[in-house]
Amino acid sequence: MFRRGYLTLFKLRGVPVRAHWSIPLLALFVSGFSYAPGIWLGAVLVIIWHEIGHLFFVLRFGLQALSVEVSGFGGLCKYAGYPSPVESSIIAWGGVIFQVALFIVTLLVTQLVYAPTSVFGSQLADTFIRLNLALAAFNLIPIAPFDGSEAWKLFARLKTRGPKTKKSKKTKKTKKTKKASGPKGRRSDKAGSAQGNVVRLERRPDGREVLVFDEEIDKQARETVQEALERAAREARDNKPN
Repeated sequence: MFRRGYLTLFKLRGVPVRAHWSIPLLALFVSGFSYAPGIWLGAVLVIIWHEIGHLFFVLRFGLQALSVEVSGFGGLCKYAGYPSPVESSIIAWGGVIFQVALFIVTLLVTQLVYAPTSVFGSQLADTFIRLNLALAAFNLIPIAPFDGSEAWKLFARLKTRGPKTKKSKKTKKTKKTKKASGPKGRRSDKAGSAQGNVVRLERRPDGREVLVFDEEIDKQARETVQEALERAAREARDNKPN
């Protein structure tokens, strides 16, 4: 049960949640070294809840959770694995997200359902609201070892990952376009190979000369050629000497 000064409080989905003997020092510090059992308990619960927020996303991303540990210096969620940069930032945000959820629930309950009247209850509720938000903001300082050093990188990492996704979609679209343009290319080659044999003059058995058009020439081109040839024939007859 005891391991290097830690006491296992309970297990959450097989992950041990441990408390260190130095926790009373943290409790006294947040209460201003005064007798405030509601603040003591509330501070420890807030830190455990914060680390459970990290644990939630660790398990969500399929990583191996090792333990959740709380001591007089704060909390720690230990895990093994290789999360992506974006996943690392989301895990860092997990603790604050759970703290904000605790703040909203406590505020709604105390305002709409039940407002504690005892000193202990008031201290506990006040810890879940005021001290909770103060610890969340403090933990978002963008300096190691605070969560903020990793959490605030999320937006830049999402922005960096965005263009790659668009580029891959654009590549797929280009491939589809090339695939669709294949038949057009083949038709173009076929038309090119028939060029020069679109219209030809043939003599029929009765002695008349007629124009024979290739099947692929369109109606408009055929009419244009026909008109040009008829005009040339008329001019030749008019200019023919009697």
